[in-house]
Amino acid sequence: MSMVVNVGLEARMSGCGAGVRVQHHRNEPAQHAGGVRLYVILDTSVLLSHWSFIQALHRNLGQDGAVAPLQPGSPEVQLLLVVPWAVLVELDKLKEERSVLRIQGGKKDVAPLARRAIKGLAAMLTKDRCLQYQSETDALKANKELGAKGKRALNDDSIIYCGMDVQRRVREAHLQGDLKATKSGAVLLSKDNNMCLKAQANGLKAVPPAHFPAAQPHLHQRLLAISSETSPVKQPPARDTSPPPPPPAPV
Repeated sequence: MSMVVNVGLEARMSGCGAGVRVQHHRNEPAQHAGGVRLYVILDTSVLLSHWSFIQALHRNLGQDGAVAPLQPGSPEVQLLLVVPWAVLVELDKLKEERSVLRIQGGKKDVAPLARRAIKGLAAMLTKDRCLQYQSETDALKANKELGAKGKRALNDDSIIYCGMDVQRRVREAHLQGDLKATKSGAVLLSKDNNMCLKAQANGLKAVPPAHFPAAQPHLHQRLLAISSETSPVKQPPARDTSPPPPPPAPV
């Protein structure tokens, strides 16, 4: 959806989030060595029509985004929810919108759904660190670097760029040795089929809520399967420290 920018929500949430970080920071969730870290980019459509799904997913995460494994010895999985700046802009606009949304069970007014999502996100943010927000500065930078030159990014495109930016920074952090997780990736969660296609055309995995787990007992296994499809970053090859071969003997 393409909408007029309204930054009222950002003003009320100032101080709550300073942008998505992928490197280890003392205020960031603890990283799990040898495990998997998956960033889930939330689209506006999911927050409006599948809020109970988001709540169920959040309830099954530890304070640092850890997901309980089904059995001891399984790789540790850490899931971090990311709300793009464009989603905050859309929610701020929609909370005053006089329109309806077609969802399962019929039609519902959009404004109450948007206010419910805003209130719920704010409550989640005060309790733990597994929910992160993209800052306006990061959004503008990602739009400029990843979008077409001279073209203003639509909100849908900006949300995709957020995921691509997180994915790019994850790769850089891996190569620099700033991430302990052996595998990290980003995935867009959206019920907009065309948006999912656009994301995947740009190398960002995208899935609808119906294909994404929210609760145990299979949450851990399904997340491992999804993370394995996000093109894990390969570590740079180890430097060869063996001495060079001796020169050939003279004939």
